[in-house]
Amino acid sequence: MQKTSLSSIIREELTRAFVFWLGFFAVLSVGFVSVAYAANGWAFGALLNQILVSGNWEAPGDGRVKNSDKLAGVDAINYVRIKAGQSCASNKCITGFQADGTVNCTP
Repeated sequence: MQKTSLSSIIREELTRAFVFWLGFFAVLSVGFVSVAYAANGWAFGALLNQILVSGNWEAPGDGRVKNSDKLAGVDAINYVRIKAGQSCASNKCITGFQADGTVNCTP
């Protein structure tokens, strides 16, 4: 059995710890830089520009999304407005909405 000195074991473990933490901070730094670039536009900004009506994420206007003015060919003004605070009994489920905005519950 080969004997290893305590100083060489400590040096090896310190080297492993140094390499680990150096790699950890490198990955962490790349992650933060990626998030910072995403917040300043980059690929995330390009994606938002494709989604927003204004085409400019820095000045989105009213924030509308493209093709949001119509759903299944119906103008947004004709959508049914749902009344707030509605629910069904604890043993029932919402199955739909009536024309006046009230909920339909399972029988």
